[in-house]
Amino acid sequence: PHIVTKHPSGLPGFKVPTLPTQSTDTIMLLLSTANGGLALFLVVVLAICARHGFLLFLRRHGRSHRLAGLVYLLWLCLGAFERLWLPFPLAAPPPLLFDVGLGIAGIVLSLTAARDFPHLGVKNEASGTLHAKATVTQGEMLEHAFYQGLNLCQALYLHALLRVPRHHTQLRLALLGLVTAPWLVRSRFPINSFSKNWKREE
Repeated sequence: PHIVTKHPSGLPGFKVPTLPTQSTDTIMLLLSTANGGLALFLVVVLAICARHGFLLFLRRHGRSHRLAGLVYLLWLCLGAFERLWLPFPLAAPPPLLFDVGLGIAGIVLSLTAARDFPHLGVKNEASGTLHAKATVTQGEMLEHAFYQGLNLCQALYLHALLRVPRHHTQLRLALLGLVTAPWLVRSRFPINSFSKNWKREE
């Protein structure tokens, strides 16, 4: 069965499938558990950061990347804790603004890492992020920036879909083309194979 409700963009006729009460309760329980686990993880991270705050965020070397990391962490916490039961209201940004802010912060975080910690002389046989004895190279940091931008494009795509009625097929296909367009310039960014880590170990 379906119920007809108002589309988030204000357009009528958007159908939302109804779920049995038991299924809804199960989903809500899973979401609450996931949110609680995320909050607990972030509390531990924040406690460690508070203890070593100067070393992590305020040292002179690589300061722009350190501060970008602090902004990213705080923005992520703002979005995570907003979904929990809090004894006080939290002025969290709208979902679209939060996703855009998180995407931009992620891109800045990757680019400042590439600038502040270039590691120009480092060469890995495979991806340094997946090997205990390897160092992340500048190329890998630039590759991360590409994927952060891709995450931002995908978030904007999902928000746009909420505002486009299902019967506007051509517009939805156009949005799909836009969100996959970044792959056309993928070759302009460094490429590091994760699979080489496992092949090398073998």
